[in-house]
Amino acid sequence: MARAFEEKHVVELIKRHGEGDQGQMNKVLIMGGLGWGLEMNELTDLEVRHVLHPNGNLKKEWQLPKDMSANGHPRSINTNNEALISVLNEYLDQMAAEGDPEGVEDEYRGIKPTRLLFTNAAGERLGMQKRGKTRGTATGLRNHFQRLIDRSSLKGGGFTPASLRKTWALNMHRSGADIRTIMAAAGMRSVQAAKNLVYDDAETVEARMATMYRKVKT
Repeated sequence: MARAFEEKHVVELIKRHGEGDQGQMNKVLIMGGLGWGLEMNELTDLEVRHVLHPNGNLKKEWQLPKDMSANGHPRSINTNNEALISVLNEYLDQMAAEGDPEGVEDEYRGIKPTRLLFTNAAGERLGMQKRGKTRGTATGLRNHFQRLIDRSSLKGGGFTPASLRKTWALNMHRSGADIRTIMAAAGMRSVQAAKNLVYDDAETVEARMATMYRKVKT
């Protein structure tokens, strides 16, 4: 099972991969993966219009369409983390500065609203492989993020692209969200799938053990 990121791991990934042609995109991928709790195939299909209002302001709460959602149901996604807001604004400003002949001049900061957030260096879609008739698996984006891990000291430490979603779920759990809330927010089909993300949360287990017998008199 994937290992959750700690703050020091996130800092290293951003410092190591936050520069260069894809630096801003990498930062949005890291912070978005931690803040939105989306699967890689959902992140792959994210477009500018999903996170940005036509007036150019970020959407603090937005809807993941049912045809993009892993469980086939639309769900509300929040962009309310200051670090995510900062890197996302910087990335969108970079897109706008690059120019887009198909963009609308006074809308979406002049960026084509259907432009993908995550692309390769040439601005093309990261590869997808079909799985069944209606869903795909984002091997391109997943492999890209795995390379970020492998080109850091985190290599071999149990970290995978799934670590982003696991970290998001653990943070929700530690903040007091119950399993069914996490299940709904993550678009999971089963309670067990949500439990699998948080069942080995050592911090929560330690806290429970510390209070388990506090009423017992000795």
